[in-house]
Amino acid sequence: MHRNYYAIIPANVRYDKDLNQGAKLLYGEITALSNEKGYCWAGNSYFAELYGKNKSTIARWIQQLEDKGYITREIIYKKGSHEIESRHIKIRSENAPTLKNETTPSLKNETTPSLKNEIDNNTFINNTNNNIKDKCRKQVYDESSVYFRLANRLYERILENNPNHKKPNLQKWANDVRLMMERDKRTEKQITYLIDWCQNDNFWKANILSTGKLREKFDQLIMQVKSKVEKEKPQHPKVYVYDINAGED
Repeated sequence: MHRNYYAIIPANVRYDKDLNQGAKLLYGEITALSNEKGYCWAGNSYFAELYGKNKSTIARWIQQLEDKGYITREIIYKKGSHEIESRHIKIRSENAPTLKNETTPSLKNETTPSLKNEIDNNTFINNTNNNIKDKCRKQVYDESSVYFRLANRLYERILENNPNHKKPNLQKWANDVRLMMERDKRTEKQITYLIDWCQNDNFWKANILSTGKLREKFDQLIMQVKSKVEKEKPQHPKVYVYDINAGED
C-alpha cells in the first residue's frame, strides 16, 4: 500500500464540528489512496494498523464521513455469490479535490526531504484548500434531484401550516432524504406519503419540522398510519345464527 500521495482535507471537512479528528484524518488518507484508481480500496484492518486503532473505531469514522455525505461506499461481491470481494470508498464528486499532478511529487531527497520542500508542499496544500473552499460551499444537490424535491415538499407543507416558518438549509434536508433512501431503503412514494400525512395530522405537524426528524420518526409514523387506517375501517356487526330446531326431538 503506497502512502506517498498527496492527502487533502478540504475546509468543509476540516471545520465540520460533527466529525471527530480521527474521521478528518481518515478522510485525508482516503483522498491520498484514491489518487491512483479514483477510489480507495483499503480495508478497515489497514486503517486500524495505520492509526493504531481497532476496526470498530475505523468503522465509526467511515460511518461519520458517509452520514455527512463526504464519501460513498460500494461493496463488490464475488461473481455468482454473496461473498464480499472488495470495498471501494469514493470521495463524493462535490468534495473531491482536483490536483494538477496526481502522481507522487518528486523530491531531490525522498528519504529526508528538505525544509524548503516541506514548506512548498504545505503551501501547495493550503492554496488548494483555499481554492476549493468556495466550491465546497456551492449547492450539493440539484433542485431537480429527488432528494431536493422531497426536502422542498416538506418545507412547502410546513409553510401551509405556518407561513412564518423559518426557511431551513434545504441542502442539509436533501442530504437527510438521501440517507433515508440510500441507507434506510425508504422509497420516494413512502417519503412523499408520510410528508403529506404528518403535516395533516394535528399532533405530528408540530413535531415533524425537518427531514432529519422525519427520518428519526419514520417507523413510528408508519405504525401511526396503520393504526388510524385500522380504526377507520367500517365495523361490520356480528351475525349470530340460531338453529330454531335446536333441542327438539
